[in-house]
Amino acid sequence: MNENIKYAVLQPLTGGAYLGTEAAIGHPAEFIISYPGFDTPKFNKDGALVDAGNEYNLIKYLEKHNRMVPYYQFYRKPFQTDIDSEVKLLKDGVEASAPDYSDIDLVVAVPVCSGLSSATRGASNETLDARNCNMMFLARYTLGTIKPKIYIFENAPRLMSAVGASVRSQLELIAHEFGYSVGYYRTDSQWHNNCQKRPRTFVLFFKDDADHVGVPKIGFEH
Repeated sequence: MNENIKYAVLQPLTGGAYLGTEAAIGHPAEFIISYPGFDTPKFNKDGALVDAGNEYNLIKYLEKHNRMVPYYQFYRKPFQTDIDSEVKLLKDGVEASAPDYSDIDLVVAVPVCSGLSSATRGASNETLDARNCNMMFLARYTLGTIKPKIYIFENAPRLMSAVGASVRSQLELIAHEFGYSVGYYRTDSQWHNNCQKRPRTFVLFFKDDADHVGVPKIGFEH
């Protein structure tokens, strides 16, 4: 356990990102921030549960094991176009003050795929429309507001392909604006104990300092 690492998780979706990070670091996160609707159970007109929601399952798991951490939601539409607008947070459905962002070492996120999933067949400019600004929104919010030492996210299957070029450009501009370097790690799910063959891309933002001598400021790739 490394008790000195302070970390947060954004939009954990099914919960694997949160649980994996917690297992690796050895203690709960400082907070989770996500979107409304990802954690909300849905019922039909007869009162039967039809959809428990992705993060609903994570929250119930943490509650069951007495490991609950502060959970906030962005007070905005998940696919809002204006990624520079002021962001408010909700906690338990009520507007809340932001958590303590000071000295956060690491932020881990699983943003919605921004139109870069293998099932998407749209043109590259469609990845930047109102439905698909999630990666850029979370990057700007994380680097400009939380300001961690490291920000890493995954769920960008085709980020390193031609269709992801516009998203890469936006991420690199955001990184440069806030004084971060950004790098990409492209891999495939078949190399990570998954029988499916699906491209995956991890994106890593970090502060450019003496510990990173020789690393290009923008866009190295493995």
